[in-house]
Amino acid sequence: MSKSSLGDSLRLYEHALGVAVDGRTVELPLPEVPVLDNYSGKDAHIYVALPDGRRQMVTVSLEETPESEVRKFVVEVFNAVADAKVSRAERLARVPQAEAELDAAIADTTAQEQAGDRLSDVLARQKSDARFPRARHELDEARDRWDQLTGRRPA
Repeated sequence: MSKSSLGDSLRLYEHALGVAVDGRTVELPLPEVPVLDNYSGKDAHIYVALPDGRRQMVTVSLEETPESEVRKFVVEVFNAVADAKVSRAERLARVPQAEAELDAAIADTTAQEQAGDRLSDVLARQKSDARFPRARHELDEARDRWDQLTGRRPA
C-alpha cells in the first residue's frame, strides 16, 4: 500500500519509490533514490535516477494537479529518503552486537552439557537397576513360551 502518490507515475511506499517506466512500475529502494523537481509554466517535471544510471522524467500538468501537491510529494520523497538512510545506518550499527549475541548463543553449550549429564545419570541408574535384567529374562522366557506354542518367536 502506498503512503502517497503523484498520479499513476509515482508512488511512495514505506521502503521504495515506484516509478512508471515504459508501461511498467520500477520500485527503487528509498536510500538510493535521487529526485529532482523543476517547474515550467503549466508543468512540473520530476526527475528520478534509475539504478542503471538513466533518468526518468515524470511530467505532471499543473492544471490537473496543483503545484503545492507536487512540491508536497517531492518533499515527502526527500524526507522518506532521509529517514531510510538514518534507518539503514541504525540497522548497520546494530549488526556487530547482533552477530556477537549470535556467536555467544552458538558457543553456549551449557544446555547440551546439562542434557548429556542427565542422560549419563539415567543410563547409570538403569545399568545399576536390578529390575532391568530380571525384566529382560522374563521377556525372553515369555518369548520362548510363545515360540513353543506358535512356532514363531516374537521380536
